[in-house]
This record gives sequence, C-alpha cells and structure tokens, in this order.
Amino acid sequence: MKRQSLLSPTLAVLLLSAPVCAQDTEQEFYHNKTISLVVGYSAGGGYDTYARLVIHPH
Repeated sequence: MKRQSLLSPTLAVLLLSAPVCAQDTEQEFYHNKTISLVVGYSAGGGYDTYARLVIHPH
C-alpha cells in the first residue's frame, strides 16, 4: 500500500515537469498564418464591437 501511494505523486511530478523546449513560441507558431473570426450578427452591433476588441486589443 505504501508503494502505490508514492507512485502516483512521483508520476504526476514527472509528467508535469516534462521539457517543453521543443514547442514553438506563439509568435513563431502564428507567423504567416491567417486567423478568421466570424461574427454571425450585423456590423456595428454589440457582438461586432466585442469581436473587434478581441482582434485588436490595443
């Protein structure tokens, strides 16, 4: 019983601490890619405003 109780936390720590250095940064991943956001409501409405804020958060 003691061995099983130590195995789960050890396995969780090993899985969570796996190296992620092989992943691209967000900027590298999205470089030269187009993202489309489709809003199913009319222009100038509330959802249009929210979508524009999400696209251009500056």
